[in-house]
Amino acid sequence: MKRPLGELEATVMTVMDKLHTKGLLRREPVGRAYVYEPVATKEAYTAELMRHALAASGNQAAPLVHFLERLTPEEATALEAALQVVPPGSRRP
Repeated sequence: MKRPLGELEATVMTVMDKLHTKGLLRREPVGRAYVYEPVATKEAYTAELMRHALAASGNQAAPLVHFLERLTPEEATALEAALQVVPPGSRRP
């Protein structure tokens, strides 16, 4: 069943408003409407999810070991490349 365009727009706006309320989008008023943009990149958001998952674990080493055991060769290569960019022990502000 097709929805009328106005109903679809209302659904999209509801979702956008919820994402804004959760802090995932920022919005700027432009006339009688808003312009939305993401607060973080997909990569930054994914990294934050990973940090939350590690923080939720009682033993941070255990999920990391399970993660490393399941890496594909391509993922292992990407991890090695990332560790060249940001070596262990270094922190970016």
